[in-house]
Amino acid sequence: MTDDALLRIETAEGSRQVRLGDYLSLAEIEQADRDAIAWIKRVRVAEVAGRPLREQLTYRGESLWWFVEIYLHRMRVIETLHRAVTATENLFRTERPRSVTLVEGDPIARSVIEQGARRHGAAWHGASCGAWFHARRFGYTLAKGALLLVQALVSHVRIGCRPPVRPAGTVAVAAFVHTAFWRSTADREAYVGPVLRELVACVPPERLVFVGLGPRTVFRARTMASQLRNWKGTIPDVQSIEAYAGLGATRGALRYGASSVRVCRQLWQSADLRRAAVIGGYRLWPFIRHELAGVACLQLPWSVRVMDEIAAALDRVQPRVALTYAEAGGWGRALVVEARRRGIPVCGIQHGFIHRHWMNYLHEPDEMAPAFGMPGFPRPDLTLLFDRFAMEHLVTRGAFPSSSLDIMGNPRLDELAAAAREQTDQTRLATREHLGVDSRARVVLLATKYRERAHAALLALFEAVRSMPGVHLVVRCHPAETPDPYLALARGAPTISVAPSHVDLVSSLAVSDLVVTVNSTVALEAMALGIPALALNLPNYLSPLVEAGVMYGAEATGQVEAVLQVALADDASRVEFRARQQAFMAKYDMLPSGTAANRAVRAILTLADSTGR
Repeated sequence: MTDDALLRIETAEGSRQVRLGDYLSLAEIEQADRDAIAWIKRVRVAEVAGRPLREQLTYRGESLWWFVEIYLHRMRVIETLHRAVTATENLFRTERPRSVTLVEGDPIARSVIEQGARRHGAAWHGASCGAWFHARRFGYTLAKGALLLVQALVSHVRIGCRPPVRPAGTVAVAAFVHTAFWRSTADREAYVGPVLRELVACVPPERLVFVGLGPRTVFRARTMASQLRNWKGTIPDVQSIEAYAGLGATRGALRYGASSVRVCRQLWQSADLRRAAVIGGYRLWPFIRHELAGVACLQLPWSVRVMDEIAAALDRVQPRVALTYAEAGGWGRALVVEARRRGIPVCGIQHGFIHRHWMNYLHEPDEMAPAFGMPGFPRPDLTLLFDRFAMEHLVTRGAFPSSSLDIMGNPRLDELAAAAREQTDQTRLATREHLGVDSRARVVLLATKYRERAHAALLALFEAVRSMPGVHLVVRCHPAETPDPYLALARGAPTISVAPSHVDLVSSLAVSDLVVTVNSTVALEAMALGIPALALNLPNYLSPLVEAGVMYGAEATGQVEAVLQVALADDASRVEFRARQQAFMAKYDMLPSGTAANRAVRAILTLADSTGR
């Protein structure tokens, strides 16, 4: 990682090693994220071969820009470049080194710090990224693009029987789900599982089709038996998207793949894109050039293939409405593009917290409007949201028409609230015993994913709890991590423990007096269940809630203990805070209603009935 670059600097005080990321504040990291998004958004009007990029890259009368921006944001190279430039400038202004030696670091760090040394008159010791390095990267990208095309062909060849063509209007709803995750949507803590289960219960099997998108496996495998238990008696027939499309659905991708070098050349020859590659005075064209190669060789052929596969599926199924919970990503955008071409309405379902810097939901008004003889941004006809907080964000920052948005409630929160009501004094006592917590202790639940950048804040939290009598810290590990980093921070303290994996979230929340996190949505769920939350390492995605005064927050490590004491104080301030929190959540329809899944299904079926198909 660029932030982890290790340098040896020579200053007037002597020689020492420093880490590049230490010269970035959390506010500067967030600013780099915003600057990267702004950079990507500006690229859409860059002139390429005499036309704006949004107009130049097209397929069947649709702009492919909507897929290009996703690729540039997902790869995070633009953000990394902005962070590297800011950190390097801070390093040279703060330390004023006479010389800099790169001990360890990636090519971006190497290039940016070398330029920084020249700009600030310091000696540079380290290898440069030569032309051969960038040529090899381009060769790798070409090879990867070719491999993806071969894989696409194989995935279509191995499909046996194909679903029959359905008469128009036979299928009420076609739900497009990720193949690798569709069974896990029945898990208790899944966002869309309750909606899909309600849909299965309300719609006759012959009028409901599930189409699987993407790969068939996930990084964390689940057993078939556990998934069969979750969907017992109601497992829908899910067929992969390839089953609906023959080899003909790969022709467009093959054509785009064959022309990828030509498209690369067009992008590379753009004077606007070359000028955009100068960030903060640093010339970063080699890295921007490689991202553009990825656009041409990887993203565009993939996008065209997905559009063609979805087109074939829609033609075979001919649903009255198409449903997706991935409307903001590449698959979802392709679905909207092809559905609106056929007059099929699309309903999108919110499936997680829409944070303020999620670029997939950030749009300018001109993006929503038609341009260059092509439709505007492919948004669903109806997007079902958890609450008014998300709705306001999409209207003000995403340029969504308010008429295209509706509030269904939060299905996951409804299920958590229902499970919380089943908790008794006996179950809470049993949970405390499983967690190793004294029956009289106040419980602070830490729910976050360990990140090195949050180490200082977490250390401050652990030290504060260690010094507070009658307070026990319980760590709920992220499923993808081990408890080792937390045990290292705990240093054997008896009032700090790691929750066993068999203790579920609801049981943990039921005995908690405060939830602490960095960016986890568990904080929002805790708030709705009447448990205050504390966000560390601000600013981050939870900052708007801290600024609204409905979540505690700590920007600096020195604030953690004081804020923790305030959050745990059993006095009038806590009552006042809870009242303010309740009023805020009521204002934005964020409280559990118990009807979210039912409201969502009613809205989906109403949209289907409105088509007249």
